[in-house]
Amino acid sequence: MKLSCIAGLVLGLVLSPVLQADDGLGYKGKNNDGLAPDELLSKLRSDGETQIREEKDWIVASSEKLRTIWSFPPKGHPAYPSYVKREVVEKGGALYMETSVRCGAAKPQCDKLVKDFIELNARVQSEVDAE
Repeated sequence: MKLSCIAGLVLGLVLSPVLQADDGLGYKGKNNDGLAPDELLSKLRSDGETQIREEKDWIVASSEKLRTIWSFPPKGHPAYPSYVKREVVEKGGALYMETSVRCGAAKPQCDKLVKDFIELNARVQSEVDAE
């Protein structure tokens, strides 16, 4: 089934975005809703179901049960402190990757983070569509 293919692709990747709304990126600026990045990472580390690993200096948390990946940039990254949450969801019989970002950096750095994940999502979607 395509869902397992997408889940495998998504859970196998490291690092994509929706925040609030405008600017051609889908949001107006910084998003400070939800838990702070360090609070979320601590919660994920202690839940017993989420796999945590380091990849290319990013901390990546993944939950097969939730079909979700959270990516946390390292302290030296321009968008630090931030996280990107990517979740495989089914809507109307089709599979989508919903992405949300909590970015604690300045808007230009947050914009770059969002753009990077938009590009990554497009690559993943192309790979899935090619199957």
